[in-house]
Amino acid sequence: MFTHEVRKRVQNIDAKHLAKRFLPIISWLPRYNRKWLLGDVIAGLTVGIMVVPQALAYASLATLPVQYGLYSSFLGVMLYCLFGTSKDVTIGPSAIVSLYVGVALKDIVEKGQDPVVAAITMAFLSGCFCLILGILRLGIIMDLISSPVTLGFTSGAAITILVSQIPSLLGIKGVVVQGPIHTVLKSIFSALGRTRYEDAIVGFVSIAFLMSLKYIADRFGYIHPAVKVLGVGRNAVCVIIFTLAAYIMHVAFGEDRILLVGTIPTGLPKPTLPNLSSSIFSDVLGPSIIGGLVAILEHFAAARTYGRQNHYKVDGSQELISLGICNITNSFFSSYLCPGALSRTAVNSQSGVKTPLSGIITGVIVIFSLNFLPPLIYYVPKASLAAIIMTSIYTLIVGYKTFWRLWKIQATDMIASLLAFFVTLFTNIQTGIEVAVGFTLLISLHRIARPNWQMIGPVEGMDGVYADRANAKIRASAPPDGVIIFRLSESISFLNAEYFKGKVLNAVYIATDSSTELPSSWADRVWSDDQEARISRMRNNFHTILPVTNQPLDEDGHEVPEKMMEKEQQATYPYLKSVILECSGTNHIDSSGIQALRDLKTQLIEYSGNPLFELHFVGLQPEVFSRLEGAGFTRAPEDPPEGEHRYVHLTVSEAVKCADQIPQLYRQNTLEKENTRGHEEHQISIV
Repeated sequence: MFTHEVRKRVQNIDAKHLAKRFLPIISWLPRYNRKWLLGDVIAGLTVGIMVVPQALAYASLATLPVQYGLYSSFLGVMLYCLFGTSKDVTIGPSAIVSLYVGVALKDIVEKGQDPVVAAITMAFLSGCFCLILGILRLGIIMDLISSPVTLGFTSGAAITILVSQIPSLLGIKGVVVQGPIHTVLKSIFSALGRTRYEDAIVGFVSIAFLMSLKYIADRFGYIHPAVKVLGVGRNAVCVIIFTLAAYIMHVAFGEDRILLVGTIPTGLPKPTLPNLSSSIFSDVLGPSIIGGLVAILEHFAAARTYGRQNHYKVDGSQELISLGICNITNSFFSSYLCPGALSRTAVNSQSGVKTPLSGIITGVIVIFSLNFLPPLIYYVPKASLAAIIMTSIYTLIVGYKTFWRLWKIQATDMIASLLAFFVTLFTNIQTGIEVAVGFTLLISLHRIARPNWQMIGPVEGMDGVYADRANAKIRASAPPDGVIIFRLSESISFLNAEYFKGKVLNAVYIATDSSTELPSSWADRVWSDDQEARISRMRNNFHTILPVTNQPLDEDGHEVPEKMMEKEQQATYPYLKSVILECSGTNHIDSSGIQALRDLKTQLIEYSGNPLFELHFVGLQPEVFSRLEGAGFTRAPEDPPEGEHRYVHLTVSEAVKCADQIPQLYRQNTLEKENTRGHEEHQISIV
């Protein structure tokens, strides 16, 4: 039977659809319009000119020789056009991932590993991690990291990167820039006496030059396209100008007066297998998984941002597959870990890219640079590369207004964002991600475990409309006496089943009286629960918020003062008839939820004194209905098997009408109790 089912599923697989899903280029390339080619070529050239200086700079940020930045920039960006689902994303070295790699390598090198070998192995293992997640269709994993957490994390990382570039900007050697920001700043201040003023001048002039070009392009680029191109390619222009200046200084003085990149090999790296020996594998595996998460974080931020902006859908799981394949393949050509870089993705989009084919152009430019530019790259000033990093990364830092907006929307979002920001800033990227994701998961679990709930009632003047009775903006009156209408805005699971049961019972205790008397002897009562006192406290806390019965209201929806005075002593509460659960927001219920409903019904039967007590359901989702039906909640005990589901309703009004028609046995029991209570009150009034 099992073999037959497997064979049937295999036969139903659409090979063509599967191929298009795994290789998206099969879907869009046959529809390629020749008019798109110009946009792709311009975008590819623009990003290619931008990536060469950035790759050199980011490799130094990763504490690797600069040529490894170029090795990481040509193959992945070309492969992505085969597997990617975003036209804007461009794979290659990025500031945040490079910073993480540098921090991780510091610890790995202390264990005796070679940094280059470790970085290449990290790229391979991180790629495998991403590929496995993608094959398992776990793109949903990135939904665990909220936008506020991403904002805080990227801002903290950006400031860390800025501070780490100060020594290179000033020409200071021997400063450790991997670590918490306060220790890095302390090291920098203690080394300021070793500042090389020629490097400092080159660095600050490079920053001024880059910022000026950006300002001019932003101000006048829409008028003069050439100015816009100059602004987009400002990093390359900066490198060309200051490389030329460094060469002139070298010729004039006969020596290098500033710190330069130095000699790098000419040509493409030879394909080699990553080192997966047991000695390095154990040291690199943990950092590789965290590195994969960092890469996924930046990659998804870029893909989703520009997918949303340019109105196309990004497949999260396929993006994981493409990111994994690109890094696995890259690692055979001496690459370190690379995601879709935010800064170049933005430039790619702004340059008018039409399809992922632009990555081919970008890759060709990097290959050209590796084969023909190494003699010129020798004279690139390190201070200019530091300036490129600093001017590229500062835009990721958000201001206090962003945090204030988060506070006004939801305080926990601001707390999560600030937590990610400060932990990243004062520890490291790895800890920042771990703490921020952990906090986000705790908040999400808390929201599930403690969901919103409401006691609802009919809105005055709007037939069939029910709303939260605690909402002062809506005049919702109490339902018929003895009927409780409870709304839960969450699925019922083991995380919140007891909470749900407790809140329904509290709603019942607040608004109704029990038709069964408490044991007269204290010895017969539950040792751990003074129910009378607890109910009295709940009523005192709630009676100013919710009218428990249909008392007259003033113009503002509040009960008239004489009804408010000493309400707990004056109010009489109806006996419980039935409870209606409005379940339109409940998409799932598990075994713990079913057991909680059973326990709830048992306690309500005991409280009401009616063995035929009715628990009604409104707006059940198909899955929830199926499970409640299987548990026997949808049918009355006396209904025949083919009878209707009398406890399930489409509308609250229908449920209220049905619930108000209580069984005759309960009606007689309630009448007797009310007569007894009325007789006792009459005797007290005579006395």
